[in-house]
Amino acid sequence: SHSSSSSSSSSTRRRDGTSRRRLLQAPEREISGVCHLGDDGQTWSLPGLRGVTSMTHFRSKGEDYLALAQSVCRRSAPRGECTIVQPRSAVLQYHRHTGQFGELLAITSQDSQRFYGAPVPDSELAIHQAALRINAGRAVDFEFVEAQGMSLLLSSSISHGCSALEFDFEVVAGLGGAAAVIAEPDPASSTVYVVSQGDASLVTLQQSLRFDSLGYVLGGGCGGLNDTCLEFLPRSTLSQAAISTGRATQTSTGWGFSLLGGAAALRWGSMDEASGKRHLEVQTVMPRNELVCGGVPPVEGAFGLFPASCQTVSFTVSVAQSVPSGFFVTEPTVDAGGGLSFEVSPLTVGTAEVSVTATDSAGGESRSGKVAITVINVNHPPTFSVNDVDGGVGLGLQELVFATGLKPGPVHEGMQELSWASPLNYTQQLLFESAPEVSIRPAGSDPATGQPVYEGVVTFQAKEGVAFASLVTVVLRDNGPRDRLRGDNGVSDPQSFFITVQAVNKVPQFQLSVEGIVINEGLGEQRIPGFATNIDSGGDAEAQNVTFTISSLTRLSGLFPADQLFTSFNVTVDGELTFEVAESFNGDFVIELTLRDDGGSDFGGTDSLTIPFYLNVSAVNSFPNFTSPTVIELSETMVEEVFEYPRIATNISALPLDEASKPLQFVITSNSAPELFVQQPSVSPDATLSLSLVPYASGQATLTLALRDDTGAVGIPTAILVSVLPVNNPPTFRLSKQVAAVEGSGRTSVHDFVRDIVAGPPDEASQGVSFRVTFTSLTPSLFLEPPSIGPN
Repeated sequence: SHSSSSSSSSSTRRRDGTSRRRLLQAPEREISGVCHLGDDGQTWSLPGLRGVTSMTHFRSKGEDYLALAQSVCRRSAPRGECTIVQPRSAVLQYHRHTGQFGELLAITSQDSQRFYGAPVPDSELAIHQAALRINAGRAVDFEFVEAQGMSLLLSSSISHGCSALEFDFEVVAGLGGAAAVIAEPDPASSTVYVVSQGDASLVTLQQSLRFDSLGYVLGGGCGGLNDTCLEFLPRSTLSQAAISTGRATQTSTGWGFSLLGGAAALRWGSMDEASGKRHLEVQTVMPRNELVCGGVPPVEGAFGLFPASCQTVSFTVSVAQSVPSGFFVTEPTVDAGGGLSFEVSPLTVGTAEVSVTATDSAGGESRSGKVAITVINVNHPPTFSVNDVDGGVGLGLQELVFATGLKPGPVHEGMQELSWASPLNYTQQLLFESAPEVSIRPAGSDPATGQPVYEGVVTFQAKEGVAFASLVTVVLRDNGPRDRLRGDNGVSDPQSFFITVQAVNKVPQFQLSVEGIVINEGLGEQRIPGFATNIDSGGDAEAQNVTFTISSLTRLSGLFPADQLFTSFNVTVDGELTFEVAESFNGDFVIELTLRDDGGSDFGGTDSLTIPFYLNVSAVNSFPNFTSPTVIELSETMVEEVFEYPRIATNISALPLDEASKPLQFVITSNSAPELFVQQPSVSPDATLSLSLVPYASGQATLTLALRDDTGAVGIPTAILVSVLPVNNPPTFRLSKQVAAVEGSGRTSVHDFVRDIVAGPPDEASQGVSFRVTFTSLTPSLFLEPPSIGPN
């Protein structure tokens, strides 16, 4: 900041509760003479951190940083009027050993824990520092975000606009105790090799250009105005597991080159004609000067095998006591150089007592030495996974799950409590009616370990009528130990997710003109115009298709299943209802009518509205249907006789459920010709028709057959035509028993020989009668004329 009396400061309060100090700049004329041109002739340098416009604190990989936006121009000055070379904005790192912010350190505590098994000691923190300056021009502000697995430092600048810088740094390793360096023999090659004793590594470097934060080539960064720099190539660097500063280390490559620990010189060997490759030869000696043999110091230019003339020493290591059991994955060993290596079981703490014995090649054995290997318990960071969430406009207070699998750490940390770090960092703050809040709730347990699992919930309310996306960054904390020197880390890395507030489908609307419908059973199709009114798909802006459906049908009374109530049901988009109740169905029902549009229900929208109404179907007296013969023919009788016709009714249909037990009887309800019958026709309970005809009577009678219930009600009758066909009956008469005649007496007439002559029944009285005489005689010639009967 400036010490000029014209400079001033102000403090603004963020919506998330944090404050940011902004330093207002002095006029240009008061600082224009302070700048001076650098040695490269093109970089203007400013002493100190002048022109700071804002300060932003952020945290990355367990370290605290301060980004200082810098500009020596008034913020209100137009771009064309401010031509002063701007200072590069600084990024500082918090030094825990001094309690102050300073230049960036060579390694973070997390990387040191990963590479060396422990944080960097305070005494080593300040050995290597480097200034990080960002060419942001007239910088106004910085913002740090983490998204999609990347850490980004965003700069806002009046002259450079918005820039996104990936906040990630390459770790250079393997140059500890560099002993020799050699370049490729090919002049066109840009590769350089370095062999180091301390890190027992062969490091590959390559010449390359360096670029600034805007992608421009950096000049003068490596000793000259246009020099290129040597870039570390991690994938081509060979190293071995080694002991460094008394701590067990593990390299990322895992390749073992034990002889590199005594590297002293490098040279190129001859070309292998078969493979076309050239060998790089490394001169190595005993890595320690404790022994008087093995080529120490190295012989100048001596490359080859020179066996030591002294004894060799090997070590035997045994674990005397281990708590708990299974302490080591790989048991401790000591190599010929005295290096101790071992691998401890994951998440195991405790102390193991190790006994070490040295044996030389001549058979001599040392006394045993003991060492205690103690692995201390550290607090591991909690873990979780985030996912983007989608909300909707106008849905009020919304609660969405944005994080799953929340765990305080390994199984043995399962009792720790979790909480979200505050204040919450999120964008688009002005578009929230109620600011986002994050909370934690139980979500079952891990089936493999039984450890409780939690999920993260975000609650917010978006402002009406605005669709937007807000980036939210969260950090999860546990309540475990916080001793960073021991390696405790109860804070997760920041993770970000998006709250996307989408425009949602509005609920469609309609009303019913009646609350209920009352009809009688068996009336067929019904039509009610204007049953549904004020039909709206959800607003003028939503030109959507709508349909009516039955979403629920409930029986309140009756015996009939509700799902079979209708044979047809339809409500048109104009609101006209047509329906037909199934035959014989009756009872009281509640029908839920749903209007649905085609806008869907994504992001909390609503595409349907349901309104219930009542339907009463009144029962009517029912009778089964049946089949009977339409015509019965029979002949008249000469005597009184009864004719029976079993199963006069067939195909008798079933009664509805509510009348299934009603008693029924077939009856003859009418008879058009009762004079044909001695007794009126009747039907027995088993549907047998009985007809008793008057003798010698003929003609037609129409009978009506119907079912009658116990109340006297009669169903729909069916007609049966009974046709009695006339029969021609024989005439009757009486004869004299005997007739006597005198021989030779001539023609003889016998009066009243035939008496009581009747043509037949009364209906045949008008018929004429004639006689035919046949005779038999023992005397063929007895009669001159055959006997005959006269009309009288």
